[in-house]
Amino acid sequence: MNNWDNNTYQRIYAVRLKGDALEVSFENGDDVEVGIKSIVPISFDESKLEIANDPYEISLRNEKENITIPWSKIRVLTDIQFSKHMAQLAEQQTEEVGTKIKSLRERKGIKSIELAERSGVTAQTISRIERGHNDVSFGTLKKMLAAMGLTLKDFAEHHIESEKETEKSFSQLLKKLSKAGIDAKFLLKKVIPNRIDIEKYKNNLPPLLLDEITSYISTIYEWSTEDIWGSNDLVVNENAIKTAFYKKPANSNVHQIRAYSHYAYYIAKLVLKGTKLLPKSEYPGDIEELRERFNPAKPISFEECLDTIWQMGICVLPLRDQGIFHGASWNIDGRHIIVLKQTSNSQANWLFDLLHELYHVFVHLDEQNTSVIELEEISASANQSSEEEAEANTFAHQVQFNGRTEQLLSECLSRADHRIENLKLAVEEVSYEENIGKDVLANYIAYRLSFQGQNWWGTANSMQLTDPDPYTIAVEYLKKKMTNNSTNPIESNILTRALNN
Repeated sequence: MNNWDNNTYQRIYAVRLKGDALEVSFENGDDVEVGIKSIVPISFDESKLEIANDPYEISLRNEKENITIPWSKIRVLTDIQFSKHMAQLAEQQTEEVGTKIKSLRERKGIKSIELAERSGVTAQTISRIERGHNDVSFGTLKKMLAAMGLTLKDFAEHHIESEKETEKSFSQLLKKLSKAGIDAKFLLKKVIPNRIDIEKYKNNLPPLLLDEITSYISTIYEWSTEDIWGSNDLVVNENAIKTAFYKKPANSNVHQIRAYSHYAYYIAKLVLKGTKLLPKSEYPGDIEELRERFNPAKPISFEECLDTIWQMGICVLPLRDQGIFHGASWNIDGRHIIVLKQTSNSQANWLFDLLHELYHVFVHLDEQNTSVIELEEISASANQSSEEEAEANTFAHQVQFNGRTEQLLSECLSRADHRIENLKLAVEEVSYEENIGKDVLANYIAYRLSFQGQNWWGTANSMQLTDPDPYTIAVEYLKKKMTNNSTNPIESNILTRALNN
């Protein structure tokens, strides 16, 4: 054991002023003398000096300032062996700092020449620092860390991994996530930040970037790092799908349904978090009362319906991802949110889906933490085998046409002389006279004709209004309503990616 590892070597027993020097006594019996000028700053006034000490440091005070001298500084100046030990320790620390900087740089996938360009520190200096040949100043360290997108806290908490540790790879991560229903395409498009260039690294992602991707996955799916990289299969929390699905297609991938539903549920919670100050009004008691909230002088548009629903305090989250499910509505802790998931840019389709989901909010989401998830297409053209879904479709039609669906159908067919080639003009005339969107009426006529074996969807599709894009309308509404900016950077990035088409 070295002398300096013993407490009695370190502990100061007494300090006395002796001319222009201090005489210091340590508990192990050593008495040493050190010049005051060698331990204080040049500007320090040594006149009218007051001296005090505790076991591990000496306090020197004059009329203007007070400085503290640690025991180690006295020993370095008076014990040559301890001085050599501290010099070796400083050299070792310099090497450790350099090794740490190099490890962080490599984990970030940054070349030394690139770090030099970013930080303004020369490549030669960086090389000498990383090899432990140069001390690094506090300012230089901060510049180098900032250039790598890191902080002093990151530097302090970074531990160089043992070479014996199991290697992690992006392909290994993809394989495990795939078993849980999360495919690579979804991960790249909706989870991994844009700035991480997967193609650049192929499967050799730097560990620090792999850790960052892991943190995003962990945030969404509530898995720990140990869960993600452990040997057990990942299990998706089923909070998002507590209630029964109203429609479940044959051969559906249950793992994908759970994974995407949980993702959408997580995004929905972020929206609710960002709109917690949203005022809420009483829901209408029936269809007639709901229609009274629309402007009677104009056809009901998607934008007007969207605005009306937001005014009720119901959030609307638009998504444009393909497959898995086509819409959802949740009651999360007493607040309602509708998820519209359409790849179409037809305003009439988005309007129909919105009213369809609104029915579920009014009828099926009375209890807290319940949900409705649409696994099949919502639109009127779909074959609705579920009674609840048929009721939701009827509700949407009743709102759009004020309960006059049969009269409108009859009028259109009559004006067309029951000839399919005359029907487009008839729909345009009736929609104008009845103050109904021609795209909305065309979709309903096509829907009704489909029951008679007539396919009029091609013509109906040609009558759709697509400008402005309904998805863009819904996203802009959502952004305006997100007044609470309490999301952290990871949450903010995930929400931004979710809303990017």
